[in-house]
Amino acid sequence: MILKKYVHPKIDNIRLLNECARASLKASRIHRKGWLWCFKRVLSLVDKYRFAPFEALKWGLFNPNITDSELKNFVSKRALSRFQNSINPDDWYYVTEDKSIFYRFCEAEGIPVPELFGVLYRNYPHWIRFQETNNIEHTSVDPSKYLVVKPCRSVFGQGVFIYDDIELGQGCEISDRNKKLEEIASKVFSETRFNSFVVQEKLRNHSKLRTLGDNEELKTVRVITYLDKEHRPQILATFLKVATGENITDNWDGGASGNLIIHLDEMTGRADEVIRQNDPTGVAERITWEDLVQSEQGYLEEFFYAPLWDEVRALAHRLARSFSPLRIIGWDIAITDKGVFALEGNYRAGPYPSALFRKLLESAAIDINMSVNSELRRAANFN
Repeated sequence: MILKKYVHPKIDNIRLLNECARASLKASRIHRKGWLWCFKRVLSLVDKYRFAPFEALKWGLFNPNITDSELKNFVSKRALSRFQNSINPDDWYYVTEDKSIFYRFCEAEGIPVPELFGVLYRNYPHWIRFQETNNIEHTSVDPSKYLVVKPCRSVFGQGVFIYDDIELGQGCEISDRNKKLEEIASKVFSETRFNSFVVQEKLRNHSKLRTLGDNEELKTVRVITYLDKEHRPQILATFLKVATGENITDNWDGGASGNLIIHLDEMTGRADEVIRQNDPTGVAERITWEDLVQSEQGYLEEFFYAPLWDEVRALAHRLARSFSPLRIIGWDIAITDKGVFALEGNYRAGPYPSALFRKLLESAAIDINMSVNSELRRAANFN
């Protein structure tokens, strides 16, 4: 046992150094800096700021234009998760992380969410909304709506199916609806990684969002909220996620997806910083909204404000209050011509890949009154 405790950390350190060396080699080619310089930087990022080597590479933190003083303002996934785990109660984890629970919880609270048709289980009977009543008018679903089928427990948009040719709306017999859901189940369970799926309406972008980017898939606003020491909801950060290319979801996935992130002013919804993947390197680059407008040659508006911004903020506050005692959560909110809808809650919302985020998070830690617990203070300081 003593030998195991001694050997395992040594092996882990060797693996970590090997990963640092490989990330440094790739970074030196991308940024045209010497390997030794890149190696020293990644060691600092790993030791001081808890970044994984390739996480730092994807975030563009090897860029020599980012100074050492600026580096400390970024927050790694590991550091943020430590902070979140310290203040979010474990027994509420699946209330947000299992979509079948999340949507039913929101419905019970009167929070607007996409129409939920059913929950499909691999090894258990399905829950189908239309079996709750014999009244066909129970659902107000328009037959022209698309369907989206998502695993109840997944990350980064994995295992999502889109249907645009199945009608479940008014005028469709309940027996036919159930049959169609069974047909969907037979297909989605070919995705062997997941054992349950939610079936819901697929929302459409607000008309103002449809011209943003080269993809018509749903764009969502990530709003990270926290409850202050008086348990009043506050907004920590807001940004718009934009699907690009052939992607069917807007998840950023550490930059690997190629999607865009557009930081929005919390009070006004105005776009400023834009984070995008620099093809073909796969490394994130940060530009201003004005730079993006110029690169698109007049395709985008000079100034962009997210629509229905007051409604977005109000919904985020309502979600934060409804899901108390969770203290810090990242909400995905859809903006449509019919209003705003809650799509997801993220117990361990990934960090916003910007130097803005650490200062915002430290302000939240102070506002939550972290000083009452030394362990929470350590988590807030990421030591």
